[in-house]
Amino acid sequence: MARQSAARETPVVERRYRKQAEKALAQRGVTERKQAQDELKRERSEKAALLDRTSAERRIVLERDSTARNHVEVISARLSEAVESSSESVIIFDADGHPFYLNPSFAALFGYTLDALQTDGGWQSLYVDSTVAADSWATVVGGTSWQGDVELRGRDGRVIAILLRMDRIVDDAGQLIGMVGTCTDITAPKQAEQELRENRDFLQAVIDAVADPIFVKDEQHRWVLGNDAFWDLLGQPDGAVGKTDHDLFPKEEADVFWAEDERTLTGGTVRENEEALTGADGQTRTFLTKKTQLTLTHGSRYLVAVSRDVSERKQLEGQLSHLAYYDLLSGLPNRALFMDRLGQALARAPRLGRSVAVLYLDLDNFRVINDSLGHAVGDRLLASVAERLVSSVRPGDTAARFGGDEFAVLLEDIGNDAFAREAADRIVTSLRAPITLDTHEICPSFSIGVAVSTPGSETAEGMVRHADLAMYRAKANGKAQYVMFDQDMAIDAMNRMTMEAELRGAVPRNELRIDYQPIVDLETGRITEVEALVRWQHPQRGLVSPARFIPIAEETGLIVPIGQWVLEQACRQAQTWRADLPDAHDLVMSVNLSARQFRHPELVEDVSTILRETGLDPSALELEITESVVMEHVSGAITTMQELKALGIHLAIDDFGTGYSSLAYLKQFPIDTLKIDRSFVHGLGHDDSDLAIVRSVIALATGLQLTVTAEGIETAQQLGELQALGCDHGQGYFLARPAAEAAIRTLLTAEASSIEPYVHPTAVTATQPGQPYR
Repeated sequence: MARQSAARETPVVERRYRKQAEKALAQRGVTERKQAQDELKRERSEKAALLDRTSAERRIVLERDSTARNHVEVISARLSEAVESSSESVIIFDADGHPFYLNPSFAALFGYTLDALQTDGGWQSLYVDSTVAADSWATVVGGTSWQGDVELRGRDGRVIAILLRMDRIVDDAGQLIGMVGTCTDITAPKQAEQELRENRDFLQAVIDAVADPIFVKDEQHRWVLGNDAFWDLLGQPDGAVGKTDHDLFPKEEADVFWAEDERTLTGGTVRENEEALTGADGQTRTFLTKKTQLTLTHGSRYLVAVSRDVSERKQLEGQLSHLAYYDLLSGLPNRALFMDRLGQALARAPRLGRSVAVLYLDLDNFRVINDSLGHAVGDRLLASVAERLVSSVRPGDTAARFGGDEFAVLLEDIGNDAFAREAADRIVTSLRAPITLDTHEICPSFSIGVAVSTPGSETAEGMVRHADLAMYRAKANGKAQYVMFDQDMAIDAMNRMTMEAELRGAVPRNELRIDYQPIVDLETGRITEVEALVRWQHPQRGLVSPARFIPIAEETGLIVPIGQWVLEQACRQAQTWRADLPDAHDLVMSVNLSARQFRHPELVEDVSTILRETGLDPSALELEITESVVMEHVSGAITTMQELKALGIHLAIDDFGTGYSSLAYLKQFPIDTLKIDRSFVHGLGHDDSDLAIVRSVIALATGLQLTVTAEGIETAQQLGELQALGCDHGQGYFLARPAAEAAIRTLLTAEASSIEPYVHPTAVTATQPGQPYR
């Protein structure tokens, strides 16, 4: 029953619970439905908001896409416009390498259209070198851009140099879809570069052809250019561009070069200086380098230099300087250096209160040594004398050779004349000792003039002149001695100079005249010749002795015009006498020739002209030449004498025996007469030596078939000796003095043409010795 009750209660409960449940469910359903509705509403609201937002965003995106597309289109248009108008040549290829675009610049440069390029062999046909095309394409396909200078050929065959750049064109995935090439025409720059290279090569070739080193440096002192000579000098045959002096030279040299170059680079002036440079061979040479600054338009400065190796020139200059100031034979200072040192010594002397002395030395009879032993021996003698001279003076003094056989000594810092005399004595003693040369022993002697300065009152030229004057006085006094200068010598020298000036005008002013001295035949006493002797009748000085003015005329050369005048006047006078005086028709005129006259190149022509103009028979003229003159240059003298003989005149050797002669030469001379010098005639009668000499000369002349004339007969005893020896002719004061034309004319008349009473043997004892005839 319980189960029945339970059974009856279950549906009710279920219904109640069901209703509660349903009610609860309904209530929950309402709640849930409300919640769902609220959720749905919320969702719808959110979806609506989202939809609104999405629509706005889509609208914004669409607006942005539209703007971007517009921008892309604008950019593409402008890019296309830029490519089309670009001066750069542009060509675009697809991924297979086929060109599908080229801009007008490309077409204009190469002469191709797109169709023509595609049909004429493709892009590769443009390349002059096809390997470059393959390499560039492979590089780009491999993922890298390619750039380089290439040569492309235009459609007309013209080769064009370009700068080519090839770049990849890829899609968003990075896949290659094409290539773009840009071409820049560099033909003109390439040509300019080529021309520049050619010009540089030309310049290099030019400067390489120059033997002198040439180089260029920049502001950092680096070499930027040099020629072969310069690089070889540096021991850098391949060049040393980029290096500096400090890279190649010792620091001391490099520092000097650097400083000098810096002055040129900063100063901007042309500089020329001598530089010592040690070359790659280790030798130091002297270069004369001219450096110039070169500034380019952009402001860079360069140093351009040209060098010349003057080492040999410097060495030669040193040698020339030595030659200019030293005597080559003796090694002694020459006149120039002596005068310079003398001038300095004279300048110092007053400050020291001391004096200076000059000794002027002349070797006596040096010509005899040269003529007898030869010039080689003479030179060795001079060298030996020089050594002795140096050893005989103090270390601080100067011994010099002035030339020939003349030497000089400078004594500095002396107190008085006594020191100069001691030095002169010492020198004379040193030089007097014999000198042996080969087998010859020579005893030299010197004539020395000594001049001592007065502090502050002398010049170098004056000192030497005074010493020279004193030396000539020593020679005049007999040689082999020294003479101290005094003012009388200077006065004599001044008078000599004045006389020289006056002598130059003597001929034009008709101050010269001729006296004639008879020459007598010692056997017959008849006057057969007259000797023309020039005289100077000075308007103030009166009659000037020939011994005074003839040496001056000889030294100055005035003797040539004077001698020509004498020859012309004498020939004219001889022709007059021969024509006017019957007993003088065979008279011979004797005229002396000076050394200068004899050596004059126009002598023979002048004699011929005078004979022709005066009408004198050549056989009536005898020219006298001194022995020393003909021996100075024997071969030349013989030639001149032969030419004179060819004119038909007579020749005589004057003053025979006083100079050096050679009998071997004597027989070659085309002469007619030997004249015995008065110095040998003077001793006749009391000097056996003179008698032997005269006898020998007469015998020699007889053997050579020459006539002999004795000069200076002043006594009857001399006359008698000469007659006894067989002398042909004679002249002298005992026979007749020189006289003017009128007096000689008187002697030449028929009544007085012979002086027989005075030359007859019986008259010798009746005439006092020394008594002249006229």
